[in-house]
Amino acid sequence: MENTLIIIDGNSIINRAFYALPNMSNEAGLNTNAIFGFTRMMFKIIEEYRPTHMSVAFDKKAPTFRHKEYADYKAGRKKMPDELAEQLQPLKDLLDKFNINRLELEGYEADDIIGTISKLGEENDFKVYIVTGDKDAIQLASHKTTTLITKKGVADVEEYDYDSVIERYEMTPTQFIDLKGLMGDKSDNIPGVPGVGEKTGIKLLKQYSSIENLIEHIDELKGSIKKKIEENKDLAIMSKRLATIIRDVPIDVNLDDLKYGDYNKDEVLDKFKEFGFTSLISKLIGLDGGETTVKQEIDIKIDHLENVEEFTKKAEENKKVIIDVIGREGNILDKRILHVFLSLDGKNIYYINEDELDKISNILTSFEIKKHGYDLKEDYILLKPYGIELNSMDFDITIAEYLIDSKSSTSYECSAIAMKYLTRQIKSKEDLLGKGAKAKKFEQIEFEELSAYVGDIL
Repeated sequence: MENTLIIIDGNSIINRAFYALPNMSNEAGLNTNAIFGFTRMMFKIIEEYRPTHMSVAFDKKAPTFRHKEYADYKAGRKKMPDELAEQLQPLKDLLDKFNINRLELEGYEADDIIGTISKLGEENDFKVYIVTGDKDAIQLASHKTTTLITKKGVADVEEYDYDSVIERYEMTPTQFIDLKGLMGDKSDNIPGVPGVGEKTGIKLLKQYSSIENLIEHIDELKGSIKKKIEENKDLAIMSKRLATIIRDVPIDVNLDDLKYGDYNKDEVLDKFKEFGFTSLISKLIGLDGGETTVKQEIDIKIDHLENVEEFTKKAEENKKVIIDVIGREGNILDKRILHVFLSLDGKNIYYINEDELDKISNILTSFEIKKHGYDLKEDYILLKPYGIELNSMDFDITIAEYLIDSKSSTSYECSAIAMKYLTRQIKSKEDLLGKGAKAKKFEQIEFEELSAYVGDIL
C-alpha cells in the first residue's frame, strides 16, 4: 500500500470555513461554524484521498523572518474576528482527539512548515497532498505532490500537480514564485513590480524563465516594461524572496509522528456532542480507522398483525401506540400507503398492508389512544386520503428534538438523533434509499430491508 500524506493549512482552511458558513454556536455559546466547516472538509478529504499520514500546520502570532526583512509584509490585513479567534483552540483540541499531528513554529509560517514536511514526504516516496486556500502553495506542486486549492468556501478543491500547473499557467510550479515576484500579492502586501500583472508576468517568464535571467537581459526589453523592470529590479528580487516557501524549517518531526488512524472515536464523539455536530456523527462512525464502542443496528423481527382484536384491546389498555406509515411516491391527495407499522413497546413490532387499513382505523382515530412516532405529520398526511384522521398525536421525535435543540445542525434525521442521545448507529433515509438520480423509492425496497429500517425508528 502506498503511503499517502495529507498536510492541511490550518489557518487558511478555518478562515475560509468561517466566512463560508452562517453563524453556528453550541449550547455554551461557543461559535462553531468554522470548526464545523473545517471538520466537514477534512472528512471529505480523508474519504477521497485515504491518508496513511496526516498533519495540520498553523501560523504563530509572532513575526516571521519575512516581517523582519520587509516591515510592511502582510500590513493592512484585518484583525482576525473574535468569533473566529475563539474557535482556533477548540479546533486544535478536536484534532488532538483525532490524534492528528499539529505543527507550528515561531518565526515561520504554516506555508514553510508545509513546504518542509511535503519535501520530507517526497524524499520518502510518499504521495503528498497539500490542502489550502492559498495559491502560493502551487509552487510546491510536483510529480509526487498535489496541491489542493479550496474553492466555493471549502466544499470543493482544484488539483494542481506538476503537469496541471504547466497547463494552467504555462510555467513550472517553481516559476510560479517568479510570477508572484513580478506581479506581487495584495493579500500578503508583497509589492512586486508596479504595473506588471499576471498576463505580462507569464509572457516575460515564458521568454526568460526567471526574474534573475530577466534582469540580466533588461537590454532586450523595450518601452515601458523595460523601464518598470529597470527601476524595480531590487523590488522584484525581494518580492520573489518573500513569496518563496522555504523547505528546510528547523522543526523536529519524522514521518512516523504523522501516522493517521490510531484514535478513539468515542472521544471524538464526545467533542462532537459538545459542539453540537450531530449531523457529522454518522460520517465519523463511517471513517476508516479509530476504535469505537458505538452500538450498531439491532436485528429486529417484524410480524404481520394477525390478531387485530387482541392488539386493539392491548392498545386501549396501554393508552399508547407507536406508529410509522410508509407510503409510495406520488401526489399528496392520492392514496399511496404501502404499510402501517405498529408497536406497543418498541420491541414487538407488527405491520398491516394498505388493503387492511379498516381493521386498525379505530386505533388510529381514537382520542383515548395516544400516538407516538417519528414525523407524525407525514403519517397524518398519508392517512388523510383514506378518510382516517390520525388523532391524539402525543409524542413526535422530530418535534421533541426541535424543542430540546432548535439550533441542531441536523435536519432532525432520526439516525442523527439516535446517535446523539443513544449512541446508536441506525440507517438514515438516505442510507436506505440512496440519493440523487439513482435514489430508490420505498416501494422499490425489499420488505425485509424496509422493515429493519422502520424497526430501528420505532
